[in-house]
Amino acid sequence: MRQLKIWAGDPPVRELAKRLGVAPSTLSDLLRKTDKLPNFESLCDFLTGCGVTDANVVREWLFAWRRIKLNDYRAPRQLRQRRRSV
Repeated sequence: MRQLKIWAGDPPVRELAKRLGVAPSTLSDLLRKTDKLPNFESLCDFLTGCGVTDANVVREWLFAWRRIKLNDYRAPRQLRQRRRSV
């Protein structure tokens, strides 16, 4: 998401937060937490706030989000299955 912010001209956090209608601290936390996936709505809002209007680009971002989210849910099941087979 930080790379997308840079792609959008690297607007100051305050300016981007104003576009998104969130507190600057909330946006700053979102950009800083690289180990946590934002919720779907936050990602959609962020894409809009960064000026992403190309439907193909939006689709790619949302597809990547879904792929990561699904992996988060699959990982524990895979670990449980491995434990049972050992």
